[in-house]
Amino acid sequence: MIERLEETASPEGREKQWVSPSDALQQLAFEDARELLRLALREIDARVAMTARQDGFDEFLLHEYDHLGQSLLANEENGEKRVTFFLTLCGAVGAAVGFLVGDGALEPSDRLLVVISLLVLFMLGYVTFLRVVVRNASSDRYKNQLARLRQRFLHGEADARIAFLPFHPYELTRRKRRTSFWRLGKGGWAETMALVESLIGGGVIAFVAWTIGGSSLGMLLVSGVLGVFAGCFRSADPCDRAQRVRTWTNTPALAKPHRRTEEGSRLKPGRRI
Repeated sequence: MIERLEETASPEGREKQWVSPSDALQQLAFEDARELLRLALREIDARVAMTARQDGFDEFLLHEYDHLGQSLLANEENGEKRVTFFLTLCGAVGAAVGFLVGDGALEPSDRLLVVISLLVLFMLGYVTFLRVVVRNASSDRYKNQLARLRQRFLHGEADARIAFLPFHPYELTRRKRRTSFWRLGKGGWAETMALVESLIGGGVIAFVAWTIGGSSLGMLLVSGVLGVFAGCFRSADPCDRAQRVRTWTNTPALAKPHRRTEEGSRLKPGRRI
């Protein structure tokens, strides 16, 4: 509705009236006044339409937030199930090998079966380890995307409501550049799989060396230790690859880090990572 004011006193005492936009256009006497009203009506319609679209966009973002949260949980559970299955398989294979060896000497066919079993277990473990590394990279992307969606409902990093959020929306989730084999880090599934893979690799090398070079205890220990160290060094490469994937994958525009912290990076909007 548009407010209409009479220039002279109304005999009914109704100098102020409310009329519809179409009636107002008809009652205006000057063309420039009608054109000004048309421009104002177009601006009002645009603002109303923008508000309606904005409400729909916020609802869309909330659905996306829920979808990303469910995807993050499913990704974490899938990786944990694979690691659990592999560790269970390791226990079963170890029990089978122990039962096969027993107290007697191994025949050449039995030794070949043990080597093949360990190699298959090692390859399956390596694939599982790669899947855990990729899972960690995917989880970081999901967390950063969730943080970006949280920024939509805030008014910058100085917004006091951030104190009530469980996670800082302007903090980038980023893991270490390289996993050190001198320590287990946080003891996550990736570190666990790297350690198990190194032990299996060392066991394969030690068993082959024992089969070829005899039952020398020194040869057995040296071969096993070298195999474990080789596995530790090799396990750092997939972590580096995952870091490059996290850095260069085209994720939704996250914030640009401007101050690094111990847990992560502080973010400001405007740059893809």
